[in-house]
Amino acid sequence: MQRRGALFGMPGGSGGRKMAAGDIGELLVPHMPTIRVPRSGDRVYKNECAFSYDSPVRGASGGALPKRRNSKIFL
Repeated sequence: MQRRGALFGMPGGSGGRKMAAGDIGELLVPHMPTIRVPRSGDRVYKNECAFSYDSPVRGASGGALPKRRNSKIFL
């Protein structure tokens, strides 16, 4: 979690300051050769996917569908 905090400017990482897009890019450059693009038939797990529905903000939907408030449909 310390590493993730350092990347996204969360408490406990980078002195509590928000990071600019350029700063994040500079951190990612050394890891670019290790990034693997999945091919057809490869399994991609949630912790490996950059397009995950997980959100670092507690309580945020993170892109998931909104919850239905009322399950009854009146016609």
